[in-house]
Amino acid sequence: MDRKKQPEFKKFETINFVKTIKSNLQNGIEVYSIKAGSEEVIKLDLIFNAGVWYQNAPLVASFTNTLLREGSKNFSSAEISERLDFYGAYLQAYTEKDLACVSLYCQNKHFESTIKILADIIKYPLFAEDEFNINLNKRKEQFLVDSEKVNVIASKKFQEIIFGKSHPYGKHAEIEDFDALKRNMLIDFYNDYYTPENCKIIISGYVEENILKLLDEYLGSKDWDRKSNIIRNDAKVSGLSKQMHLIEKEDSVQSAIRVGKFLFNKTHPDYMGMNLLNMILGGYFGSRLMSNIREDKGYTYGIGSFIVSLKHAGYFAISTETGSEYTSRTIEEIEKEIKKLQTKAIGNAELSRVKNHFLGSLVRNFDGPFEMSDSFKSLLEYKLDYDYINKMIETIKTTTPNDLLELSNKYLDFDTMKVVVAGKLNQNSNN
Repeated sequence: MDRKKQPEFKKFETINFVKTIKSNLQNGIEVYSIKAGSEEVIKLDLIFNAGVWYQNAPLVASFTNTLLREGSKNFSSAEISERLDFYGAYLQAYTEKDLACVSLYCQNKHFESTIKILADIIKYPLFAEDEFNINLNKRKEQFLVDSEKVNVIASKKFQEIIFGKSHPYGKHAEIEDFDALKRNMLIDFYNDYYTPENCKIIISGYVEENILKLLDEYLGSKDWDRKSNIIRNDAKVSGLSKQMHLIEKEDSVQSAIRVGKFLFNKTHPDYMGMNLLNMILGGYFGSRLMSNIREDKGYTYGIGSFIVSLKHAGYFAISTETGSEYTSRTIEEIEKEIKKLQTKAIGNAELSRVKNHFLGSLVRNFDGPFEMSDSFKSLLEYKLDYDYINKMIETIKTTTPNDLLELSNKYLDFDTMKVVVAGKLNQNSNN
């Protein structure tokens, strides 16, 4: 390599996907294998339709998922942690709006030892009373701390306003919900939702045939064949019509700002174009919001916009924290940047730069087996395949300035957006 010579610039063309191989365990669980990578490591994702969308009371879904690893039929909470540490493995459990996931990272040579632990956790959790109480008290204390943070207040209020206070995507836990939560509620939720027919598995990395056999042996056996009792939620969005919402905190030196609106998810035909438009506005470090409000005005350390795709809906949001004296001015500049997108077509040079950045980010989502599994999980949730990514690439390449101008006027009317401020508004500030 001649380091004195600048590498040749190449235009992005396409992504070479490592296609998933679908199979089924003995008990019917769908398994999607991504055989990629040269290192003998494995990532195993167990995915359940058991997110907050399905819970019948606040906190149930997340507590059920968290307590899985806090003791099982054959392993105590301490033994689970000690054994995983001994094998250099890592277990991650997290709950989203729609899904609940349990992920295992381990070396191939220790897969049998660790899958044995994971299988026991998934099939025979104890939900022990003492572990339940420890986690409940810990989470309650953290909730009280977070409840004073303006960014947490603004985020919760924003989702409540967009979807409605009783909607699963807009409903949030209150302090009294911790006292109302009981151990038997978690057991019932587990029995209804953590079943083979409600589970999908993605396994990625150095996936050898013996790995798949072990997976079938420990998670495909007939001793785990419980049926699900899934509640079909028909929640309707009932957001608030009022535009400005202020949650005042007199002692706050910073204000958290959220601006946005109800939108659609990634199955909508305009989703791809809107993602490109979002990147121009606030989706990367060189975006218009960052250039104006951070670099030029100095009102904030960081500001960004994003489109969130959920299984049953979606939303667009702009998020930032600013000094309280700049709250009103920051909102004014956000409005100006949105209106610029609606009145003047983006220049070809800027559009070309953002397209390259967008496509480069897309490539990074498939740069390695674990990244591939995360990207495939997102496709699987919406019953999409890799053709969706190819279509996105083609859409980004062919989108014109006029296309973006049309999308801006169709979806980014500031008057249709909700504005949430947690902190101080300071409308009359002269600073």
